[in-house]
Amino acid sequence: MIYELGYHLLPTVGDDNVANEVLAIKEILSEIKAEVVSDEYPVLITLEYDMVKRIDTKNTKFNQAYFGWIKFETTPDMIDVLKKKLEIKKSLLRYLIITTVRENTLISKNPLAGNIINRSGKHVEVKEELAGSFDEEAVDTEIEKLVEDVETSSEEQGSEDKE
Repeated sequence: MIYELGYHLLPTVGDDNVANEVLAIKEILSEIKAEVVSDEYPVLITLEYDMVKRIDTKNTKFNQAYFGWIKFETTPDMIDVLKKKLEIKKSLLRYLIITTVRENTLISKNPLAGNIINRSGKHVEVKEELAGSFDEEAVDTEIEKLVEDVETSSEEQGSEDKE
């Protein structure tokens, strides 16, 4: 199965040690025989609310953390092992593991390109060059064609109903 590990590293790790912490997390994934599919290097962010971590015997509040993620493939029985190994990492403020898909789920450069279904249920192919640009004339022309198709379809349906 494909999983994604989203994590917050403590801001006290510092820019110089973030790479070592990411490498340590990837080593844990390697230990559980996980294959890394993709990842995003952590960046320092301001948190929406303070998070508390118990360090030694004291609760410490953090309003910043390094956020990163790693998408990986492993067997479901290895997730509990992964969680146990992550729990003992002192540099992790918080983490979350979710199931996901292998494909990149970010919006593509041309999200309108490809096949879509209009309201009448007809498949319409949007041309790549139209999807990548916002030439008003070209958009208007394509809209007019779609409206004509719908009107023609409605007229044909109406004449069939009369028969």
